[in-house]
Amino acid sequence: MNWLSNPRPVFVAVPLLVCCVFADADRNFVQVGRYIAVSSKPDAQQLDLLSRMVSVQFDKTSKTVGAAVEELLQPTGYRLSPDQTATKERQELLALPLPSLHRSLGPLTLRDMLQVLAGPGWSLVEDPVSRQVSFERCEVPK
Repeated sequence: MNWLSNPRPVFVAVPLLVCCVFADADRNFVQVGRYIAVSSKPDAQQLDLLSRMVSVQFDKTSKTVGAAVEELLQPTGYRLSPDQTATKERQELLALPLPSLHRSLGPLTLRDMLQVLAGPGWSLVEDPVSRQVSFERCEVPK
């Protein structure tokens, strides 16, 4: 008897099993081309906007820390909290001249970059509900 005249059932079962595995794996992906599938879930940077990795080169018009912070936040959807709610110390921080060493930063996360601009005496405060950031003075250890 010829093996071609009597196919084994194994050849039929294997494609069905493979199809089931691919169908289960496709739950988090969308087919966008014949051989390309992309994730249908948001990535971490889309969920946490300040975790995005960026590099920045501030131009000469950004002369103060506040101007650099505003320029950095502009494309993110976040903004600096209003001056009415700011302490006098924070206003003094934002009025400081931008150090030349900070004119080129990255790659860093936006969160880390904001912290670098403020310096070690300040901590970044985030309000994800209203998408605002601010800085609070760190307590000096005694």
